[in-house]
Amino acid sequence: MTIVFPVHIVATIVLLGGLFFASVVFRPIASGLDIQTASALWHQTLSRFFAWGWASLLLILASGIAMVFLKFGGFSGVPMIHRANMAIGIPAIALFGYVFFGPWRAYRRTIARRDWTAAQTEIRRVQVLIGIILGLGFVASVVSAVGRYI
Repeated sequence: MTIVFPVHIVATIVLLGGLFFASVVFRPIASGLDIQTASALWHQTLSRFFAWGWASLLLILASGIAMVFLKFGGFSGVPMIHRANMAIGIPAIALFGYVFFGPWRAYRRTIARRDWTAAQTEIRRVQVLIGIILGLGFVASVVSAVGRYI
């Protein structure tokens, strides 16, 4: 348990940091660029982000499940606060998968075709969904942080 919880926290920080960077830092910068330059930058940035994002999600899931069994003796022993966190986190993970296999894949196809108008539409879909995942991640983090004090 001594390594599992820190792994869970660090993986969460990496994931949320990447989502925050894409939504709050990179998005406004890219919006000021021409569509071809912005598309190339989004493609390179999100390609790296998704690699780290998947690694983080796998660590979050593995460490979360490990904590359920190591600390609580199974799902029946999980306190309500952690159940609430799972109720937020699991849909966020599913949405991440949807973004990757749906709009992100479509975006990559539009880039390959050099269809810049379609690329702009698809990257907006990715941006909106990343923002939603970030919001869910923030809510889950706040629930975890303050839940024990409520």
